[in-house]
Formats: sequence, C-alpha cells, structure tokens
Amino acid sequence: INPSYDLIRKKISTGISYTHYFNKDSLAFYTTPIRNELYAYFSYKKWWVRPTLSVSYGWGSAAEYDKQKVRIWSRQLQQLQDYYITIKNVESVRDLSLTLSLRKDFDWYDVLGKNDNITLTPVLLANAGTQQFGFNTSYSYTFNPVRVNSLPSNNSVSERTNFTIQSVSSIIRASYMKGKLLIQPQVLFDYYLQPTENNPFNAVFSINVSIAF
Repeated sequence: INPSYDLIRKKISTGISYTHYFNKDSLAFYTTPIRNELYAYFSYKKWWVRPTLSVSYGWGSAAEYDKQKVRIWSRQLQQLQDYYITIKNVESVRDLSLTLSLRKDFDWYDVLGKNDNITLTPVLLANAGTQQFGFNTSYSYTFNPVRVNSLPSNNSVSERTNFTIQSVSSIIRASYMKGKLLIQPQVLFDYYLQPTENNPFNAVFSINVSIAF
C-alpha cells in the first residue's frame, strides 16, 4: 500500500509518501523485516542542474521460529530423553536514509516523427544513512521512482553503522514519448563504500512502458 502526494510547480517539486509491505507469516526465503517506510523529497528546478534531497525512514520487525532438539536427563527413567523446543527470534530494525542527487535533462523534439520527444537524464547520487539492516534507496522526480538496494546483499550485512555515507550511485535514464505512449529504460550503477565481503558494485536495469488514456 503506497499513498502519496506530490506538489509540482515551475521552480520546485516536492512530495511525500508512505509504504506498507505485506508478507506471509511463513516464507521459504528471507525477506526484509522492514514493513513501513516514510519517504519525502524536495527538488529545485531553476538551475542548470536540478538538485534533489530525499529522506527515507523505515521500520518494522519480523519473527522467526526455530525448532530444536535437546536431551535432558530424566531422574524418573534414569536415562536421557529427547525433547523438542521452539525458539522465537524477533528481529526489529529502524533505518534512516538520506540521498542528495544532481540531475540534468537533455530534450530533443520531432526526432523519429512529428510531435515526439526523446529525453536523456544522467543523475549522480550520494547515499547516506544508518545501517541496521539496509533498505531500498529511493530516487524520484514527479513520477516513476528508481528503487534499488544499495547494499550488496540484505541478509549479509555483518556490521551496523551510525549515520554515515553508505554509497555513491549514478543513473542514466532515457525516455521516448509520442502521444499516449511512453517508453523509459534506465540503468543504475551503485558502489557501496562500507567494508563488505561481497562485491561492492551493483548494477540494476529496468524499463517502463506505459500508455495513457
């Protein structure tokens, strides 16, 4: 569930959103314990490059049940007896993320046909925040946010950090618009700056296709 509100003006764009994630009680794979996220951004559009500041705050918890066998000496039977106990592990996290980005749009019109538009948008980002668990870095400007996990692997985070610079990223986004059709491919490159046993470099590619009615 993701209610949001955006305010678009000639000089600024700003918005706020809340996201709640639903997971089944029992899953065969590991998922983030973060269940809620507040996200807000502010962008100034009158300079040659557009600076944007965005803030995310995520929190939540997850319970995991582990069944273990133990052996206990029985005085009555004078022998070891096997018993099974269930251990409940609760993981609770709160993480804050702050992203500063610089973006520039390059526009061309009537390229492949009359009344069409091609836009190329390079973006540079610096991501800072706390690291209790790590959650998706969000980058948005008016529509189609980019979401990418800036950590090499959520379930392999070995050290927790206070508020510090976590990663640097770059995005190359292109879009083609003609009438009601919009095609928008984008690629994100992310380099994680904190010590990790995994590859600190990530690359994510996505493409959006939409038709407006």
